[in-house]
Amino acid sequence: MRFLHALYTALMVILMVILLASASTVSRSQLLWYNGDFNGATAFINAKNSNDKDARIYDDFIVPAGETWHLTAVFSNDVMDFDTALYDWEIRQGVSAGDGGTLLYSGEGGEKRIATGRTFSGIPEYTLTVPVSLTLGEGTYWLMVRPVGTGTGSAYLTSTSGANAVGTPPGNDGNSFYTNPVNSTYFVPAIRVSGAGDFSMGILGGDPRDPTPEPGPLGIAIGAGLAGAMFIRQRIARR
Repeated sequence: MRFLHALYTALMVILMVILLASASTVSRSQLLWYNGDFNGATAFINAKNSNDKDARIYDDFIVPAGETWHLTAVFSNDVMDFDTALYDWEIRQGVSAGDGGTLLYSGEGGEKRIATGRTFSGIPEYTLTVPVSLTLGEGTYWLMVRPVGTGTGSAYLTSTSGANAVGTPPGNDGNSFYTNPVNSTYFVPAIRVSGAGDFSMGILGGDPRDPTPEPGPLGIAIGAGLAGAMFIRQRIARR
């Protein structure tokens, strides 16, 4: 009897560990696009309601032909000297010099910022992540993510040369824009004012076309384990 009890308990613990591991794997978002790590060259103003008032940087990303992306989060890597968990973001299409194109999505939100371990001029760099839920079809888009302050402090979006980039473009096309209505600056190519043409930001999500996985070896193992546990439980109950 003790052996059956011990075997039943061991089976249930093993099954719980397997289920938790598989659940965490399924829920993990995929890195759809990342423009690359900070290259240490420069960083440019990118913040709302700070010392810089209303500075924004937009950089482009491409959803490849034939693909559909479901975005679960957007993020940027910024060096900043104030603390906030509130960030605003925009996704635009059709942006060009002097033309903001069409604003498709925007919002405010955020999660706790995470230090990357990098610095610029002694100021630490943080990853600022905003949860979103939206779907984009194939095409070229521009992303903006920036921290929202309380009237003081400064934040700067870090430049990249495409190290560890994912997707297209990989931090190498210089197709970014800077705008700041306070300074009457409206979608100027960022390289003209910052000396950098690509900035460290990215997108998390998945492709909603991905099929629901069929029961594979893991599912069969879980099913067999549950059947075995139920059999042992019945044997215990009969004694």
